[in-house]
Amino acid sequence: MKNASKQRKNKLKTERINVSYNKYLDQTYGSATKKFRDAGGYVLSPSGTAKFFNAPDEWINDREGKIVFDGNTQTVLGTIVHASIEAYCAGDNILFDEVEEWAEAKFIGNDKVDLNIVLTQFTGMFEAWKASYISMYPVPDEREIDISLDVEDNIRLAGKIDAYESDRNVVIDWKTCDSKPSKLKASHELQLMMYVMGMIAKGKKVDTIRVCYIQRPTKTIGARVWVFDKEVTDDMLIKANYYLQLQSESIRLYLENPKLRGLIFRPNPVASWLL
Repeated sequence: MKNASKQRKNKLKTERINVSYNKYLDQTYGSATKKFRDAGGYVLSPSGTAKFFNAPDEWINDREGKIVFDGNTQTVLGTIVHASIEAYCAGDNILFDEVEEWAEAKFIGNDKVDLNIVLTQFTGMFEAWKASYISMYPVPDEREIDISLDVEDNIRLAGKIDAYESDRNVVIDWKTCDSKPSKLKASHELQLMMYVMGMIAKGKKVDTIRVCYIQRPTKTIGARVWVFDKEVTDDMLIKANYYLQLQSESIRLYLENPKLRGLIFRPNPVASWLL
């Protein structure tokens, strides 16, 4: 029975491969750097910076496309909530049926994704964002901004910023979370500072970084929203540049000494200071 159920799920997934889904949900990630990567270039992703310190072996595998992460409940929820926010900011909306169709087609059969949780929680999280964030802040006028900064000939910092307030020079990131954050997480601060460096390279000014945490509901309390702002300082930029250079120089050292791959990017089971 179990194998028959799995076969039905795989058949359903195959039948939906060529179906057109909501444009805010069905995004192709990494398309902006595909040509660069295909030519042998290494992309340093702001969102992957923490993994460089905490799981270097996974980090380099990611850079070389050797590990394909196909999502879990938290990441799928994050994708849907993010897409809902982007649609709202664009004056559009995503229907529940569109979310259900996309989620089932993409993640049915993935044991790490609980579709029941995803489909019952995303609406409340999005509505909490509307009720809390939009009541305090304006709709960001710039969103989904590609950044790119060549660090070396074959190494590039690249990613996509969720949002930017051009009048106040604020870089914004939407993040879903399980529990109430007590402060801006160090790993998220570093991620946003990498975005800041990319924005500066584009000639944009950034005075503030902002993370909007959208907390999942519990059995007794609905979804909640927590916002943390931090003024950008020279020390923060210096630190971000240092961490960027560490990543770049590690790749360069590895390319010059391939046999040292396992030493340069060794597993680090105890590092968690950036998580």
